[in-house]
Amino acid sequence: MTDPNDYPQAAKAFLLAHPAYCRKKAAELGPHVARMIGELLADHAIRNLRKAQSVLRLADKYGPKRLDEACDYLLHFGATELRRLTHVLENGIPLYWKSTQELSPRCARIHRHRQPTKPSTPKVKLLNNCDPGPAQ
Repeated sequence: MTDPNDYPQAAKAFLLAHPAYCRKKAAELGPHVARMIGELLADHAIRNLRKAQSVLRLADKYGPKRLDEACDYLLHFGATELRRLTHVLENGIPLYWKSTQELSPRCARIHRHRQPTKPSTPKVKLLNNCDPGPAQ
């Protein structure tokens, strides 16, 4: 057995970042990051450990809020690939996704008491009829 003190500092950090640590750190970064890490580590945790560690390192570069938003976006489509996550963080989340996410709570308040004329009226129709109001 090798003495952990024989490893360089960077290697020690890698060895200490086991799956339980990654899950704990992901929960601190945000609920969607925690879900992304959970899905990565759910199947073959040791094999996917480096992917999980890479996702957590992206928070240092892009910030926890932006990483959480990107994870939310990708998880909506069932994607957990690191390549896609990096692409979304570098290029940004598409505007149509952001506007939908920002309008949804406001539309819910506007239409809370309004009943659709037909029971089969889709919610999308209500969202499309929302007035976005002045830009913030």
